[in-house]
Amino acid sequence: MGKDLFKKPRMVAEAMKAQKGLSWILEILVFVAVFFVASAAQSMLMTPVQLILMATNADFMNATTPEQKQAILLEINNGDANRINMLICEIGMIAVACLFCKLFQKRSMSTLGFVKKGIFKEYLIGLVVGFAMFSMAVLIGVGAGAIELNGISPAFSLGLFVLYTIGFMIQGMAEEVLCRGYFMVSYARRYPVYAAILVNSLVFAALHLGNPGITVLSFVNLVLFGIFASVYFVRRGNLWGIGALHSIWNLVQGNFYGIKVSGLELTNSFLDTTMVEGNELFNGGDFGLEGSLSVTIVLVVGTIIMYFMKDKDKFEFDPALYQPPVKVTPQPMPPIINGQPMNGPVPPMYNQIPPMYGQPMNGSVPPMYNQMPPIINGQPMNGPVPPMYNQMPPMNNQVPKVQVGDMGDNDKVK
Repeated sequence: MGKDLFKKPRMVAEAMKAQKGLSWILEILVFVAVFFVASAAQSMLMTPVQLILMATNADFMNATTPEQKQAILLEINNGDANRINMLICEIGMIAVACLFCKLFQKRSMSTLGFVKKGIFKEYLIGLVVGFAMFSMAVLIGVGAGAIELNGISPAFSLGLFVLYTIGFMIQGMAEEVLCRGYFMVSYARRYPVYAAILVNSLVFAALHLGNPGITVLSFVNLVLFGIFASVYFVRRGNLWGIGALHSIWNLVQGNFYGIKVSGLELTNSFLDTTMVEGNELFNGGDFGLEGSLSVTIVLVVGTIIMYFMKDKDKFEFDPALYQPPVKVTPQPMPPIINGQPMNGPVPPMYNQIPPMYGQPMNGSVPPMYNQMPPIINGQPMNGPVPPMYNQMPPMNNQVPKVQVGDMGDNDKVK
């Protein structure tokens, strides 16, 4: 508990084994590049539906001025159809992050937190915890007189709610894949886990700086949510739970309680909720409840509870076992001379084995050894071969005459 949070979890250890971590500035720059590519992938997936929405909108097609088209296009983009399209198309961001980790960082999907064991259980726990946490923040706002619940909204559409549910299940997981599964684990390969938690939480909050109604308190709460999500990720040892928690957190505040989601207002909500003016400290004002002390309290308490919980994965990190592979440049084997490797330059005469009795010759090879020396009297001759040996010499230069007769056993050659 507690201090063991600073140990490397299994996900980080396995990522370290695949590839060494970069310096902190390079990790951030690479993340920014991956995020922009992921955003481009999302935009490409969104384009066909956006074109259909524009082509089927009579007001947009009949508009005569650029100003009119721009105003109608803004309405289309803020409508339910395009919002759902945007949420679902964040699957492109998930794909880009996973492909980057797989192809460039040589990481397995388990290092992103996509472990196979207990998927449904962890996802269900995340949904329950996420719903309970945000509901507690709403109750704090109601108790402080900053929020009024007016009952079920008459404009609620079950069909739209189902589509928003699908969209937020993808959107919440996409942010967790990018910020926790990819970036936090990558950063922790080289730096302490607590540093990776803090840096990825700051980056996560910075991604929301362009949202409408952002305040100092809402930015602090976004950092706190990043810290809570990171600790939850480490403690549970997988991404399924925190992905589900993040998804349900966004879904219930916009499509269940009718509260702005990080500054974005959704029209289809199960409950009709009123934010009391003048009490923005506990309802978040234009940014929504995430910009209030109500959420601050819930996130701080939730983080403390998670901090003192035991890790679900009983993993003991051993640095000696989790090192990136070392690239070894193959070196040519030194030549073997007289059965011993030669460590110096190889003289030209050793480029081939000289043909002297099957033994290497330590000097230059005379031409006469380019072929096997002739054999004389059963012994190799080590000098030049006299001409008289070029052919078999006759005996005494004469061929003895043989008298042929009726030879018996005692007959001899005369």
